[in-house]
Amino acid sequence: PDSFSYASVLSAYTAAGNMPEAERWLAQMIRAGDVDVAAFNCLIDGYAKLGEASKAEAKFEQIRAQSLKPNHISYNAVIHALAQVGSMDRAQMWLSRMERSGQWPDVFTHTAILRCFAKRGDLQGAEEWMVRMRQNGVEPNLVSYSEVISACLRKHDAGRVQRLLGDMRKHNLEPNLVIFNAVMNSHAVFRNYLAAEEVLREMLGAKILPDSVSYGTVVKAAARAGDLLRTEAWVKRRKAAGQELDEKTFHALLVACVQTGDIAAAQET
Repeated sequence: PDSFSYASVLSAYTAAGNMPEAERWLAQMIRAGDVDVAAFNCLIDGYAKLGEASKAEAKFEQIRAQSLKPNHISYNAVIHALAQVGSMDRAQMWLSRMERSGQWPDVFTHTAILRCFAKRGDLQGAEEWMVRMRQNGVEPNLVSYSEVISACLRKHDAGRVQRLLGDMRKHNLEPNLVIFNAVMNSHAVFRNYLAAEEVLREMLGAKILPDSVSYGTVVKAAARAGDLLRTEAWVKRRKAAGQELDEKTFHALLVACVQTGDIAAAQET
């Protein structure tokens, strides 16, 4: 097989999470003298996705054993693997090692470290890391903000979320659909349907098209709060937006009917 064939097979096995077969093919590439850094990076990334950080680290060390030079993708993949399991100390150790090697950490590297803070629930540390990113000349992107906002939502820190959303806009970044939906869902969990509605209106104002999750979240929030009129109103808006009503929507309507004691409406639903 040629280099392209090897790479294609390797990518297919790692994408499927079949690391034993990926290892077998890598060994075959080594024996054939047709192995490069990209092949090792592929396996490091595969182990990262499976949350097997120690194997990702071990695979990195094999790069030098083959007289190859790790690149920034190699370092990023290992740091990503450690971030997946929340191993802050080791992730920062690899970051220092990356810098010493002359490879400059980019936004993906910094965001992986940010993920470590977020997984640990260290919101203050996460925000401080974002400041450090900018000091290093690296501008946080939507994924960076999303990591911290998600952690804030898990901690039910609505105030910090609003501050982060304001900071995004200050730096010319608009929240995307995923971020808006996450914020809406946090309000829905606490039955704060008015706040959830406000987020949806903000989405529409920002010209972001709500999806089924967006409308479903607001419908669910209003239903849990027992506001049948608002639940029905948002169901109508969902239909007007051309979205089909699913089982969850009908269940939400039923919940709203039961909450308000409207048995007749519940039976019609």
